[in-house]
Amino acid sequence: GVESNRLHQEQLSTIAQLIGSVAAGSGATLLLSGEAGMGKSALLGRAIEMGRRAGLRVLRGECVRFEMGRAFGPFVDALRPLRGEPYVTADLAVAPASETARAMAGAPVDRYRTHAAFLRAFAAAAEERALLISVDDLHWADDSTLELFAHLSRRLTRSVLLVGTYRPEEVRGRPALRRTLGDLARDRSCDLPLRRLTASDQTRGTPRPIAVSTL
Repeated sequence: GVESNRLHQEQLSTIAQLIGSVAAGSGATLLLSGEAGMGKSALLGRAIEMGRRAGLRVLRGECVRFEMGRAFGPFVDALRPLRGEPYVTADLAVAPASETARAMAGAPVDRYRTHAAFLRAFAAAAEERALLISVDDLHWADDSTLELFAHLSRRLTRSVLLVGTYRPEEVRGRPALRRTLGDLARDRSCDLPLRRLTASDQTRGTPRPIAVSTL
């Protein structure tokens, strides 16, 4: 409703500032958190639309509950549009998918080498054009995806906005997610929590300040 839209204006303003800094060459990580049905995906959609308008190339991945065993899955999906681009070599484009296949087959995976392959691919793309990389529903990510998310957040420091969404009520049951959020909290991430309207919000029709924690 109108009140909800007003309450989201502060988040949208913060997102616009992050997109502007990334378009100018900086790197940033944004987390959108909230309970199921709070509108995280809708807000992510707005962020993607704003990124595109600012000239960022959007690469998208999604974590799905029944694909939780799919190693690096969302980042493999996000990387797919880059394959065949002249600035991403065949080696970089194929390596992550190859490691994913090995992981699903139960073979040992050199995660450090795989992290490096993803990092090189995304960094090369960002040199050509600023990126917005989104991963929806991190609470359903496998451990390797969560580790890679934190790794990319630390290392993609130029022309990349890395965006993830998650449900805070799922954190307690996911130790790997808890560790990743802790790692991100020590870096330069921004967490924008969505909350439910209170009775006073609806009565006044004016927004109450939303706590934005710069992590």
